Amino acid sequence: MELQQIIKDAADKSISYEQYRAFVEAHTVNGTNSGSEVTEALAEYTKLNNQRMKRLDKTLKILPENQELLNSFDKDVYFLIITESWCGDAAQTMPMMNKVAQTAGVDFKVVLRDENPLLMDQFLTNGGRAIAKLILVDKNTGLPVTTWGS
Repeated sequence: MELQQIIKDAADKSISYEQYRAFVEAHTVNGTNSGSEVTEALAEYTKLNNQRMKRLDKTLKILPENQELLNSFDKDVYFLIITESWCGDAAQTMPMMNKVAQTAGVDFKVVLRDENPLLMDQFLTNGGRAIAKLILVDKNTGLPVTTWGS
């Protein structure tokens, strides 16, 4: 399968940042976690990550000088984030990614790593399925412009 189709298929079943936050909150309430492996430890990481994201969602701010730069950002792209509820790196970075996307006026789409192995395998880090991974996707070509993350 071509990379464009893999990205499109994943993006078509993505959720927004707000939906992802509700998803993590629900896992916290239920004492569970996302992903193919459900354990007490990963459920605890999910709970901790939920608290971290709540705090960061409330406290992170974009500086005025950065707002100007982000307002001029190319709107023909979107952020596609690969993550799981238990990922500590995601808890620390996704709130800022979301603020950047909101300020820049670009879509923010979240997919789960274990539900999207074809996508994840296109964006390995040193041969591993490290997350969180941000893929900046060109809306016109469906191809990645760049990536960032673990």
